[in-house]
Amino acid sequence: MQVGADLAAWTVAKELNIPFTGYVPYGYKTKYGTLPDRFRDGVVEHSSAEYKPRTYKNVEISCATIRFAYDFQSAGEVCTLNAIKKYNKPHFDIDLSLLET
Repeated sequence: MQVGADLAAWTVAKELNIPFTGYVPYGYKTKYGTLPDRFRDGVVEHSSAEYKPRTYKNVEISCATIRFAYDFQSAGEVCTLNAIKKYNKPHFDIDLSLLET
């Protein structure tokens, strides 16, 4: 279940009128329910309900990936890094723990 990273990026893109696209797992669920209608224009529902195929597809179609995380060893971050390596894509990591005061 998504808790906010995708929705935060899509919200900023919408607010700044930046075109975006990306894949979400089939039946996309967030902690707030299903994908809000305001994001449906830029989003493609993947045929798989699993997050790994969605992650790999998003990295594959991207120019680069930015990872925001407190823990880069979490299953999701490791999955994303494996996709980055597979498709030989540039990436940039932002360690959120360094931003705490």
